[in-house]
Amino acid sequence: MKEATLGRLDAASHQGFMLDISSEGDPCTQPSSKDLIRCVHRWLDTLDPQTLREHLVVVGFHAMPSMIWIHEDWELTIRAIPLSEERRGRSSRLIGMSESGARIINTWEPLRRAVKKKATRYGNVTKPYVVAVNADVFHLDEIDEVQALYGEEYYSVKMTGGQGAGEMHRRPNGAWYGPNGPENCRISAVWFFNNLGPYTLAKCKNALYVNPWANFPPPTRLQGMPTKKIEDERLVSIPGTDLATLYELPSHWPE
Repeated sequence: MKEATLGRLDAASHQGFMLDISSEGDPCTQPSSKDLIRCVHRWLDTLDPQTLREHLVVVGFHAMPSMIWIHEDWELTIRAIPLSEERRGRSSRLIGMSESGARIINTWEPLRRAVKKKATRYGNVTKPYVVAVNADVFHLDEIDEVQALYGEEYYSVKMTGGQGAGEMHRRPNGAWYGPNGPENCRISAVWFFNNLGPYTLAKCKNALYVNPWANFPPPTRLQGMPTKKIEDERLVSIPGTDLATLYELPSHWPE
């Protein structure tokens, strides 16, 4: 229940801030994500990201403003993280740090480990093999999914005569592409779900990634779901049937 609420909070990005969240206890009933989002945004709108950003340099992260939100036995301590000027209005997430506040959440590496762990689970398969991964995170980004399969993105700058030109590259460290080229070709596709459960089924983000180097392609019928595949050396997204339609659930399920 609380995972679904935090997931919706994470998707409600703010122009000037991200959040550090710490959580204690568990609710007995489904918390209202709308109430939480409204309360948090109203509080953030009273803060000045530029002033706090300058203050952050002097006093450190733990002196940033915080608020407490309570639902039954579940208590959230929420700390504001002021974004730098160049990042304001460009963040797709609201929750930016782990409960300890010690590091930025890294999602793509756990996804990669999950895929690689399943790759050899059943030996040399002679039929299409699809791996499903349910990511128990606040907000699963397409960048994390792509990096997990194809390798980590990085930006390099080549300096010439005191001036630099930057380019995006991809490291050969993905579950499907490593230092020696394509790997784990027995996997036909990976189906990513973002915190799939009874309470999130109607709105759960999911995508089926087709392995371009697979020994066997995934079943055509399965590709009727939201699918991502390589076409003309580009990753393209193909809309498909969402889970709410598949299970004939109302969009506001279960509220």
